Amino acid sequence: MKLTIRTFVILTVAATILTSLTAQAGKLTLKEFALRPVKEDSVAMKVGDEFEVGIKVKAVDTGEITYVIRTTEPLEKKDVPLSLPHYEQHRQFAFVSERSETSKRGGIQLTDNGSLDLAPAKHEFRTRINTKGWKEGRWNLAIFAHNTKEKKGGYTSVRALFAVDITGNQIRLINMHAPSLTQFLECTLWPPVVRPGESSRLIIEANQDDLQGVKIQVPHHPAKADILPGFSYNEKTSTATLSDSGSESNGLLLNNGAKDRNPALNKIEVLLETGDIKPGLYFMTVQMKSKSEGKPAIRHIALSVKADTAHLKTRVSEPWTVWKGSSCGRFTKLNDGTLIFGYHYSTDRGKTWQKIKTGGMGGGCPELSDGSIISMGYKFLPIPEKKGFYQGRRYRYDVSSNKRESSDVTMFVPNAKAAQGHAHHKGPLCTASFVQRPDGSLLALMMGWFEGDNKLCPYGRGRPYSRTYTCESYDLGENWKYLSTIGYGFIGSEGYNEGAIEQLPNNDIAAVIRTGNMADKTWHDNPVMFSRSSNGGKEWAKPWRVGVNGCYPDVELLSDGKLAISTGRPGAYIVFSADNGQTWTDLTLVDAAPYSGYTALVETQPGEILVAFAEGYMRPDIENTVQMAYVWYEKESKE
Repeated sequence: MKLTIRTFVILTVAATILTSLTAQAGKLTLKEFALRPVKEDSVAMKVGDEFEVGIKVKAVDTGEITYVIRTTEPLEKKDVPLSLPHYEQHRQFAFVSERSETSKRGGIQLTDNGSLDLAPAKHEFRTRINTKGWKEGRWNLAIFAHNTKEKKGGYTSVRALFAVDITGNQIRLINMHAPSLTQFLECTLWPPVVRPGESSRLIIEANQDDLQGVKIQVPHHPAKADILPGFSYNEKTSTATLSDSGSESNGLLLNNGAKDRNPALNKIEVLLETGDIKPGLYFMTVQMKSKSEGKPAIRHIALSVKADTAHLKTRVSEPWTVWKGSSCGRFTKLNDGTLIFGYHYSTDRGKTWQKIKTGGMGGGCPELSDGSIISMGYKFLPIPEKKGFYQGRRYRYDVSSNKRESSDVTMFVPNAKAAQGHAHHKGPLCTASFVQRPDGSLLALMMGWFEGDNKLCPYGRGRPYSRTYTCESYDLGENWKYLSTIGYGFIGSEGYNEGAIEQLPNNDIAAVIRTGNMADKTWHDNPVMFSRSSNGGKEWAKPWRVGVNGCYPDVELLSDGKLAISTGRPGAYIVFSADNGQTWTDLTLVDAAPYSGYTALVETQPGEILVAFAEGYMRPDIENTVQMAYVWYEKESKE
């Protein structure tokens, strides 16, 4: 399909708003990474010696650059080396800090020409770290450069990974910025989909014969009941691993060890049992351990344990990288089939994407009955001396008159209050999801806190349980007022927050909502919740569980009447409903990597769904990218 003049007008006027952001978009590039002993003439480093680590970057329109050096794997406070004095209890990371000897306080941001910087040049940081008192073992660390203090064009960062390996009194510095020579030829599950009680084989093959073993972990922090039989569970850290027993294994599943069924030097094969576990997706991260130094090869896989209620045959394409980024918005599908997503548009069902030269537009709003599209900013701020009134930004694009409006809009939520979420928020938050009701009025999905919402949730950091609610507008989004709460309660690690709404064929409205964060080790039950309204959003059924956990869920009405939800963390996956959301079946893996979990989906033609998801959030070891994949489905044959 060619891009019509009508569509081009929408893209042009919508894109104009972000022209300035595009011009200011920051870019940070890693130029050099240095890792060396301070005593260059020493034959071997010993515990107590110093090493030097540094990074040099090229920064364009990023604002001020600061640096961070920290561990990349959780560790107990009692094990923290003296040279990494700042300890973050929530993530169990230890940091180098600029604190002085006379002060017990000190931030984790290391500054150009600060007290620890040995490099006088701008955008170059180099410091020395003493290994006195470091315990035996392998210490995995990273050095970051990023623009946390001033974000002209959004957050941007680069990093380099390295390790300090201590055996006895000897130290080896390992530059993990360059990949290891030992790489995967294969890392698969066969079969990848089983029924409860059936088994699968994990098959691993390396490209050379120096494979010592593999480290197999469940990403994030599962509950003990949510791991496969045979995995060891650490109650204190909520982590699960599959390894050989005994101290000699060092947490690895050893090549030719007790569980390896393949005698070849470059192959490992292990049997995975399912026993009586419940249906679902069981994620694993497989990391190679070899004699080759450098950044170890990593693969992400997931075993699908299929429920008896599954009735669809699904296929998933290989994901492809669309562009760089660390988060995922929502799709907008125009009436002529054109897709808009962020700064790009597609006229071929998402196969290829063209960049909008002058900017982009927010998604989550269907093309309205008057030919317009609206979007709103994320935050609404209180209007002074007008209790309950908040101001935000609305963008409206009128295709028929070729006009674009950008204006401040008001929202009346009488009981809203400021509270601490992922950051401190002063008012209502827009989830970028809208529907238009039969009378032409608009409904927006919002989240935040009301007076009395004071009970603290397991997420910590002083965050109360949040709620999800709706606001309505009768003037295409110029003025909004609170309508109804969909969900509030002490559920998940955060309470009801991010979500999406969708209009059903009978004019009911469906809502899907997130309740927590699967990266939080303190809480394991973070269900995606679903609700429906049969009177335009005035009242909602008590939300019920979809049957999956996940972040930033999205919902789509398919042309055959089914509903589909996408979500993730870890991974990206979708689930279907054939009864307007009452029950959900056919959980389908889209990708197994521990992505941000922020996903979006859109039907591109009957039986075909395009799913977008983002890689890189909270991950120091992979590049931030937005990826997409197709999911095709049809009714499963009884044969």
